[in-house]
Amino acid sequence: MKRGFKAAMLALALGLCSSFALSACSAGSKPAPDPDAGLRRQVMHASWAKGYASVEELMADTDFAGLIEVTGVVRVENSGAHLSEGSMAMPATVFSARVLDAAAGGQTELEIYMTGERTDEEVFELADDPLMASGEKWFIFARQNDNGTYTILTGPCGRFAYDETQQRLTQLMIAVDQETGAVNAKAKVNADEIPNGAIPPMTLAEMKDKIAEAQAK
Repeated sequence: MKRGFKAAMLALALGLCSSFALSACSAGSKPAPDPDAGLRRQVMHASWAKGYASVEELMADTDFAGLIEVTGVVRVENSGAHLSEGSMAMPATVFSARVLDAAAGGQTELEIYMTGERTDEEVFELADDPLMASGEKWFIFARQNDNGTYTILTGPCGRFAYDETQQRLTQLMIAVDQETGAVNAKAKVNADEIPNGAIPPMTLAEMKDKIAEAQAK
């Protein structure tokens, strides 16, 4: 179930002009200190080509699902490209991550491809899909690209914040502040606050049960 690297980037580039309802899809954990503290923040907006309204739908396109910890940056591609007038190229960061708990896929380490970059002066990222940082833990649904890296499904839809104390997962769609980009992994979300198409928060155990059910079908 591999998706071409170039095709994935083209789909993203075509959607940079507008914001789609799925941009609510974000949730993750920002440990202290905040890696973006004091940096100028520049964002772009994506129109995601496909949405996922359930774990079963996510699993249909997934090569890996599980809890990961970000361990560092492998490389940055097209650094500063967004500063060039008329350029269609976008900077991208490849993060390294170790697998803490694999629910689908036997990987122990991953390289995760994300649009954007963090420099000494600024962070440039998608408004609803903020860049990860070393030490953060996320539950992700991802597909493998032809070059071996992984892309999280529809950005924030396939990414869940992890509240380690309660072992609770919250979809990035629900937990990202669109103005500041801050992610609240411990956000208390009421049923009437969950956007259409979002997956309600659940425990890690519940998520693994839902993935097992999807695999059994």
